[in-house]
Amino acid sequence: MLVLQMAAYLEGTEIWFGWGFWLSVFVMVVAHVAQPFGYLFTIPVVYYGARYGFHWQWWQAALIAAPSLIMVVVLAMVSFGVDFVGRRR
Repeated sequence: MLVLQMAAYLEGTEIWFGWGFWLSVFVMVVAHVAQPFGYLFTIPVVYYGARYGFHWQWWQAALIAAPSLIMVVVLAMVSFGVDFVGRRR
């Protein structure tokens, strides 16, 4: 998964910003050192690279760009659903 995210990030920075390889790697390292706000920068760039660079569907690009965020949303929906069913009894 990380390799796909890195490839999509590099593709996104090349298409979106016109950056070269080394500048993209440097910005990626700085963004990952600046936790947790660095991920807020890399998520849209990874999405853009996967969506428009790799020509993937929007949901495939979103799964690669933010898998943890999507997993948290799905688990929260399941948790609320189980709680709702449990309270109805």
